[in-house]
Amino acid sequence: MIDLVSRREQSYNNADFIVQSNILSHAKLAYYRLFAFFYGLAGQAAEVVMVNGSWTGGHIKRIWRRNDVSIVFPPCDVSSFLTLEQNAEDKFAEDRIVRIMSIGQIRPEKNHRMQIEVLRMVKKELEKRGDGTEVELTIAGGCRNAEDQSRVRKLKEYSKECNVDSNINWKLNVAYEELFDALSESLISIHTMWNEHFGISVVEGMAAGTIMLAHDSGGPQLDILQPIDGKKQELPLGFLAATKEGEVVGIVRCMLFGALIILCSPLLQGIPSELRN
Repeated sequence: MIDLVSRREQSYNNADFIVQSNILSHAKLAYYRLFAFFYGLAGQAAEVVMVNGSWTGGHIKRIWRRNDVSIVFPPCDVSSFLTLEQNAEDKFAEDRIVRIMSIGQIRPEKNHRMQIEVLRMVKKELEKRGDGTEVELTIAGGCRNAEDQSRVRKLKEYSKECNVDSNINWKLNVAYEELFDALSESLISIHTMWNEHFGISVVEGMAAGTIMLAHDSGGPQLDILQPIDGKKQELPLGFLAATKEGEVVGIVRCMLFGALIILCSPLLQGIPSELRN
């Protein structure tokens, strides 16, 4: 956060009127540095330090000035996601709709606004291609209170401004069964939060068999979308992007990756499953 304020970068927790003001930016920077100092003193008094990922670990080591930090990854029960029967490729081959899934609470840091902007750009790109392919985004997330509901209304209004309101399905406080159904038909999962501490929904999307596109920062970058045991895979575990333009390129790559699976699937029908794996 200190880096964000010092760069004068607008964000959900660094308002534009502060970014535009030298006085307010310096005042906020002084406040955060003072807070970080006392936070560091408190951290040095801890006997045992555990964090939920590599990004958080680096953050704590820097501010608390200690190296005895243990990483304990969050428990991710993916057993039910692994049993999902994925039919996204069949649905895409049938109706030429690229289905994108976003799972996350309706909070500012999840950056759903960016997802809407990416959707608009992808829609324009598909219209240029003119091959009849369409795109659809499902936003599934917890809506906790009136503030979240107000945020949803603003996002819906923004989607109308971007002319993609008909391309978005909202599934708020959705039951697991309905979430699983939507995941089983989704070719791509998208996660746009900057510096996510870990990213449980990223793990769930991968376990469900979707092609993952996550923000190139935090847990997805350092812990999740990494080579297994340090070994480079022939096929990527997912894609990372840090900008709207990068997200669009990532979605196009995911579409090409999905199209490759569709083209190859008939060739795999006669091959025993143990050889396919």
